[in-house]
Amino acid sequence: FNHLRTMLKYEVIGNLGADAKMQQTDNSKFASFNVAHSRHYRVNGQKVVETLWVSVTVNWNCENLMQYLVKGTKVFVAGTMRLRVFTGNDGIPHAGVTIMADTIELCGSPKVETNTPDEPPF
Repeated sequence: FNHLRTMLKYEVIGNLGADAKMQQTDNSKFASFNVAHSRHYRVNGQKVVETLWVSVTVNWNCENLMQYLVKGTKVFVAGTMRLRVFTGNDGIPHAGVTIMADTIELCGSPKVETNTPDEPPF
């Protein structure tokens, strides 16, 4: 199972559901946010909108991007997919997916186009 963690790459384009948050552990700072990706299609003539929420964690210095990572901002995120397994408050095991971001691009913003750990955005 552990070997799958580094093999799976994921890319998503969507809108932030809330402002990104900086968090800190004993050894490091990281940012986290959720991206909503919606798919539109028709079934029997009726419009259907299917929304998938993806959790994103950024463990490289992205403090200069925080001002842009606000609710509603459209972003492209690419990174490694990680599976989270946890027990909910109901005592039932659950699983979720998190993207460990390698790249974040702000869609439609002329100010900052790309930010990766190895290259500054400006």
